[in-house]
Amino acid sequence: MRFTAGAKPTLQRHGRESTSGKKLVSACDAIRQEESRVYRYRRILVGLTLAERDQTTIRYAAMVSKMAASKTVHFIHVASRPEIPREIRDAYPEMLPPEDEVTEDRMVDLVRQHFDGNPDPRLIHDVVEGSPVTEILEVVRRNKIDLVLVGKTAGHQNSGLLPEKLARKAPCSVCVVPEGTAAKISNLLVAADFSDNSADAMEAAIAFARAVPLSSMTCLHAYWLPKVMHPAADCTDNRFHALLRRCAENRYREFISDFDLEGLSVIPLLQMEKRAANAVVRAVQTRQADLVVVGARGRTAAAAVLLGSVTERLISSTAVPLLAVKKKGTGLGFLEALLLKT
Repeated sequence: MRFTAGAKPTLQRHGRESTSGKKLVSACDAIRQEESRVYRYRRILVGLTLAERDQTTIRYAAMVSKMAASKTVHFIHVASRPEIPREIRDAYPEMLPPEDEVTEDRMVDLVRQHFDGNPDPRLIHDVVEGSPVTEILEVVRRNKIDLVLVGKTAGHQNSGLLPEKLARKAPCSVCVVPEGTAAKISNLLVAADFSDNSADAMEAAIAFARAVPLSSMTCLHAYWLPKVMHPAADCTDNRFHALLRRCAENRYREFISDFDLEGLSVIPLLQMEKRAANAVVRAVQTRQADLVVVGARGRTAAAAVLLGSVTERLISSTAVPLLAVKKKGTGLGFLEALLLKT
């Protein structure tokens, strides 16, 4: 998040700053200190399946809650109860255990074992029945959640479906954590196409880097040939490729100049690659990144609530945590209309 101090205080009398000026400076310092936290994530929602991968998800949520000084961490499990004929339920009610209570007890125990986060937040444990996407989105809307954090099972292609749907529809940022991920951030990679959405991603990445704290992070930009070119243009000419590279460098310098890095070193990684998702996957391996930050959509956004194709592919393919950044409230009207239909 960018900090704009506004007009600087000019309350100087006889070479000394007034009490009001000192208070204003102190307030500005406090805001800067808060900016070193990922404070935009004060309300976190953590989706649990009560499977083994939840251990990873809970530990990662604990780390983020510390960095963000979160006020609330809301754990939710969406259960599906088998259909039992009403006649049997009415005739033998004592045979049916209070499943919600049993499930909640399991959730509480799991959180107690693996959540070592900010000691101050209110922890909420919630068990609901229904469609996971619909129920989670309803809790997000009702509780004004800032960040949804969900796990992904390693090696299971379908395990990315729920995170993908949530990232597509949620009116807030979504973090997808693959099973087995360590709860640490040492090499941060942010992907940027220089759009407004990638500026949001850069702001979030800077906040994470300061909160760890990190001395540096990597900014990846994948560029390719212009979409409209004259048929006679020689795309194999080295001078043409050099010109494309210089254009990417100039755009990067213009993009990064908008951010107050305050000593944080951002290392540019400019790659000529038609498929941006492939460039990100390679960069994760070469830079040994353990967190990828992307905007929810890129330059071709038709509706900000919908997920970009690059982010969508990364959710299913990346082996490290992925933070898909949205400004809070993005597409909220669309979400409310969607929930009314379900």
